Formats: sequence, C-alpha cells, structure tokens
Amino acid sequence: MAGGSQKSTIDFIEAHCFDSDGRMYFEVTAEGTPLRKRRYIFSESFAAIAMSEYAIASGDQTYAVKALDLFKRMQYFMETPGILPPKYLDTLPMKGHSITMILINVASRIRQAIQDESFNGQIDASIDQLRKDFMHPEFKALLETVGPNGEFIDSNMGRTINPGHCIETAWFLLEEAKYRNWDKDITELALTIFDWSWEWGWDKRIRRYHQLQRLQEPSATGLFPRHEILVASDRGYHRYFVCIFSNRK
Repeated sequence: MAGGSQKSTIDFIEAHCFDSDGRMYFEVTAEGTPLRKRRYIFSESFAAIAMSEYAIASGDQTYAVKALDLFKRMQYFMETPGILPPKYLDTLPMKGHSITMILINVASRIRQAIQDESFNGQIDASIDQLRKDFMHPEFKALLETVGPNGEFIDSNMGRTINPGHCIETAWFLLEEAKYRNWDKDITELALTIFDWSWEWGWDKRIRRYHQLQRLQEPSATGLFPRHEILVASDRGYHRYFVCIFSNRK
C-alpha cells in the first residue's frame, strides 16, 4: 500500500525533474533547482518504473498511464536523430549495452501495471541486439560498447567488460523467461551470459568479484557485481543459481 512519502516523491519528480522539452534532469537541488542534464535516458527509465510501481501500490491507474507515456517518449528520444547527442563524433559510431539492458527491465516493470504492445516489442528488440551485437563468442563475453552492427572496437572502451551489468542483464532475461513460462531460448541466453561473466569477473586467487574487466588487461575490483548476483538469486531463480554456485571454486 502506498504512503505519503511515495506520493510526495512522485509529486516532486513531476514538478521539478522534467525540462520543457520533455526530458529529465539528472540532478536537482532539494528545492528542485536543476543542476545537471545528461545525454542518457536513465532518469526517465527509473522515473517510469517508479510511476508504474506507484500505480500498483496505490491503485491509481493514472500513474500507469503516465509511465507508459514516458516510456513511449523515451523510445521517441532514442529513435529521433538529434535529440540525444552521441558520446563521440560521427567518426566513431557505436552503441552501448547499458541502455539496451535497462530497457528490458523498464518495459517489464511497466507491463505489470498496464498492458501495451510496445513493451514486448522493446524487450524482443533488446534481446535481439544482445544476442547479435553485444555477445561475442570469440571472447566468451558480453561487451559494454560495440559498433552500430556489433563490430568489435579495438580500444580500451571497446575491450571493456562490466560483469555487474552482464549479470544484471542475466537477471532481467530470467525475469522475462519466467514471464514467458520459462522460455527455453531466453533462459539459455541468460545462463550463457551469466557463465561468461562469472568467468571474467571471479578472481580465484583472492576470491573476489571484479567491477570491471578488459580483454587482455588488468582488472578493477569492486562489490557492485556481488549485489547483482544476490538480487538475481533472490528473484526466484535459485534453482539455476544454486546449481551454478555449487560448482564454483
């Protein structure tokens, strides 16, 4: 059941966190003064999830409609040239795993509050991109950044693997597989990504999980990926993850 703090947070977001062009700020003050606006749409992603969750908790369907509207605006922003500035100039065309991954979660969360064909369409498109472009069997890795058609970019950026993001992707895929009555192809895709990411991230010597890895380079260690593993396990997939972990040394 929703309470006053949830409603006041939603009200603050609607009153202070949207610019006149329909996009969201990344940072504002406690009074609502805008501080920073980024080229990404992660603020919009999490606001849409918040609105859909509030709709479920409160029973107020108007927030589910608002979440759907924001989701469709996000799709428009991504599909319309010039709205979201590229990270690099046209001499280095590329795309990132993070937005492809988070859109699976955004669509699946809003779908719990309201039905629309755009959700399954976006999830299917993201899964297709993960499979065809970001997964590189030659490295047994899901890369963070690739060319427009999945080309390997031979640079520090192109060689970067984020095991935490990859395991988060596996978690979202397993959620979707479960929604589709444990779809076999999606389940196998998720477990392949998990296995690859574990091998890249787990350091057998110090028994810790690395925050980042790069092909043929040293690692940076952090705790973030551990949290993703625990959350994924808590989402009802213990029958897979217990089996996986029992074989890890």
